[in-house]
Amino acid sequence: MSGFLRADWIRFRHRRDVLVIALALPVLAVVGYASGLTSSGNQFSFDPDFSPPPEILAAMAAERQRFAFPQSVLTLLGSTGIGLLALVYLAVATVGDEIGWSTIRLSLLASSDRRRFLASRFVALGVVTAWIVGSLFVLGVVLPFAAKALGADLPTAPAIDALGTVGYVASILLVAASALSFGILVALLTRSGPAALVVAVIYTLVEAAFGSLPIWQRDDLLAWLPTLLFTTASAALLDQANRAAAAVRPFEELIGSPPPEQPLPHVLSIQAGMLVVLAWGALFLTAAFLRMRRMDIPE
Repeated sequence: MSGFLRADWIRFRHRRDVLVIALALPVLAVVGYASGLTSSGNQFSFDPDFSPPPEILAAMAAERQRFAFPQSVLTLLGSTGIGLLALVYLAVATVGDEIGWSTIRLSLLASSDRRRFLASRFVALGVVTAWIVGSLFVLGVVLPFAAKALGADLPTAPAIDALGTVGYVASILLVAASALSFGILVALLTRSGPAALVVAVIYTLVEAAFGSLPIWQRDDLLAWLPTLLFTTASAALLDQANRAAAAVRPFEELIGSPPPEQPLPHVLSIQAGMLVVLAWGALFLTAAFLRMRRMDIPE
């Protein structure tokens, strides 16, 4: 598989979309951090003759804590949402375009092992994923100190849970791997990058509409079924893992949140969420390998 990996390394270095995404996402994270820090506390407007309620003042103070170390690490990691969408695009584009342009034949001329070709592409995309997540983690450590050096007034932030943070990073990587598997499968099924993007968007919309049908709210058993959907389970897992890492969630001061000892209704636990997302990822990846093995590729 080393030959495929070397070929993917060369190919990725010359794909502008891969380079743009790999470099733009950290830059966007820096911009988002700076924008959020400068605008924190300005989400509300008050009558100058009346002081704001204490709970709103507490929420505003907690909002700034999100940008101070170590909470900044969780804040930056929480911006992986757009990164996950970008990873789906990369999986769809790098596999679908290669099939659509028939350049996949050149890769398979050197070795006809289709499983190794697909495994190599998955590993290459995994490296891009690791770069994105790793860069966000490093920025979460560095940016607060840079902000203080530039004169920003950052409060003391609550400590984060070390084990919970490890679980949060693991959850992000698991969701990313499953999203890559989904993108690769859709690209193989459609045999086209643009078509695969359309199908991926339609699937997401259909799943969201399906999961919000009123029928699921008729009893407790049915209400659990939407939580097993891929995108729903992925979003819930990231949210639960973020909570477990002891991230500051300022706006819950305004709307209230269930006590820690009372689990949220119809939400999977972190362990169950990981199993559901892992099952979806394994299903997508297995189907992708089966599709790749049986797919007709004209020589």
